[in-house]
Amino acid sequence: MVELKHRSSDGAYYLELDPGVYSNHLQYKHTYSVSDDSSTYTITASVLTYARSCVIKKNEKISNLGKTLYLYNQAAVAAFGE
Repeated sequence: MVELKHRSSDGAYYLELDPGVYSNHLQYKHTYSVSDDSSTYTITASVLTYARSCVIKKNEKISNLGKTLYLYNQAAVAAFGE
């Protein structure tokens, strides 16, 4: 399940993803849509999409997070299959 959330600190909206994603399913893509009164915005993403966006950051800690998510997924797929 995906839920659109509103952050009160800065007014931004974000998608809260279901916490029940298995480690060997981080590569599975899902389509998410958000609508207002006049437009619908649709994205297709996976946890590894987020991981890739982390890797290209200049902040070393964030970049390492993305690399770790990728390696974690690869180890899980090797151990449990897809």
